[in-house]
Amino acid sequence: MDEFLKVLHDAPAEKEAPSVQLTTKDIKVLALKAQGRLLEHQLEALGFSRKSLPSEV
Repeated sequence: MDEFLKVLHDAPAEKEAPSVQLTTKDIKVLALKAQGRLLEHQLEALGFSRKSLPSEV
């Protein structure tokens, strides 16, 4: 076990992922998409199939 910890300690650190800047619009779009998917799953659970749902409201 000590050998494992030594190897882990001596291993080079991974580079950090670049930070991503989300705008308010990006967050709103992501939230609306998530809401749409949730609603779709709820409707399917109630017995509506994707084919029976209108493509546009």
